[in-house]
Amino acid sequence: MTVTVDPSEIAKFEAMAAEWWDPTGKFKPLHMMNPVRLDYITRQVAGEFGRDLSSERPFEGLRIVDIGCGGGLVSEPLARLGAAGTGLDAGARNIAVASAHAAEHLPKRIESTSTTELKRERVPASSPSAKTSERVPSTKRVPSSSPAAAAAAAAFVLFLSFLS
Repeated sequence: MTVTVDPSEIAKFEAMAAEWWDPTGKFKPLHMMNPVRLDYITRQVAGEFGRDLSSERPFEGLRIVDIGCGGGLVSEPLARLGAAGTGLDAGARNIAVASAHAAEHLPKRIESTSTTELKRERVPASSPSAKTSERVPSTKRVPSSSPAAAAAAAAFVLFLSFLS
């Protein structure tokens, strides 16, 4: 398995992990662009899966995987719209922040997993999860006890965005 994680990038974002949900902190630019980013994602997901965004929980029954979830600034709002999901991040501190915030603010839990845990399992290259595109959801329910198996079994494509 080829590892493309830059340890200095992980350390940089872990050092700021406590500020993920502070709209005036170091992630202020991300908070400023997040409404536009979420609007784009939700419109794309709704269109792809025939969901009515005016309904209370339009993504009920969808499963999302947020790769590079950081503090959960995308996965948590999607969960509020009804999606179930898993947040993956290389930084354990980021996962801790995402998990704590979700536990405090969401009625149902978002799974959060570090990529260290994920690296213990291998996703087959033939898996749909080995391919990427510009959408987030999955309509197939999969066991959450194994993040790699969940990713391999899910019929999803990914929306990836990064803050450097």
